[in-house]
Amino acid sequence: MIRKIFVAGLFLFFSSNSFAWVESVNITVSQMVMWESSTKYSVFRLSNGTNCHVPLGGEDDKELYSFMLSLYMTGKTLNLHCYDAEENIGGYTSHRIHRVNAK
Repeated sequence: MIRKIFVAGLFLFFSSNSFAWVESVNITVSQMVMWESSTKYSVFRLSNGTNCHVPLGGEDDKELYSFMLSLYMTGKTLNLHCYDAEENIGGYTSHRIHRVNAK
């Protein structure tokens, strides 16, 4: 009986989704990096030194890119959640943007 409970507990533990986020709170976009044609991403450097990127592929990505660009141009503060996984985007270690909350 105890063995069945232990095995069921293991299955429950390993079947749950868990995400780790890189959270940036009350920051601004301090720099934007784009390449002429060598990559399909745009990297945004935040005021806390973190780099996050937006892929420039689909329609939803274009809206997110436009929103981030407007936040960069206006200097508004924002809260940003990026995925934990790091990618090398044109020499910049960056995280993909998941959610943006503008103030």
